[in-house]
Amino acid sequence: MSLKNSKRILLTTLLSAMFAGTLCSCGTDGLNGDWKKEKSPTPEAASINIEAETQAVTESTTTKISESTTAAATEATTEAASVDSKTDENKSVETTPDEKKSAGSESAEDKSSDSMTGTDYSVCSNFDEETVESFAAAVQLAVANEEWADLAELIEYPITIDDIEYNDTESFLKAVDGFGVSHEFKEAILETDTRELFARDIGIMMGNGEIWINDRQDGSNLGITSLNFFFSQHDKQ
Repeated sequence: MSLKNSKRILLTTLLSAMFAGTLCSCGTDGLNGDWKKEKSPTPEAASINIEAETQAVTESTTTKISESTTAAATEATTEAASVDSKTDENKSVETTPDEKKSAGSESAEDKSSDSMTGTDYSVCSNFDEETVESFAAAVQLAVANEEWADLAELIEYPITIDDIEYNDTESFLKAVDGFGVSHEFKEAILETDTRELFARDIGIMMGNGEIWINDRQDGSNLGITSLNFFFSQHDKQ
């Protein structure tokens, strides 16, 4: 064997020994669990991880749903409280149909009462309502009883009837005796509601204008200042 071949054999042996030692070292490290390469998880470990992740997601979703439900419930409760409050306010303002009907009836009665006794006679007279209506009632009574002398005392003289002027009770009563009193005049005066007399600046009216009443010139009382359609010549034939 040549020297060259001996060297080759020695080198080969050394390399083989070195390679074998490296493998043993790697095997030992592997048995000691010191490999740097990560091991793949076992099926059981993978299942446990999936279950844990699933539980975590479920708990998170449940928490979010609970929070959302709580918020919605709180909002609904607030809205309901607001509606109830408005309803209570409306109830406190609104009246029942019976109450409205009662209020309407009272209003109508008040208006009716005012229209019957609330005439403002101050537009033409210094006397109050009671005095005016009492005077009108006295006039009506004299006409109803055909007590022309009583009626004559209620007239403010001088008075003009059918373009003829009468200066006192005597001249007036002579005319009544001569002409007579119109039936239509008497009827209009008797139908007058003495508690609801029409009044304006020219005086207080009875009938359809057959009689007008004003304050006497001396201010002592009221007096008849105008007689229209008084004599019987005005009766319709």
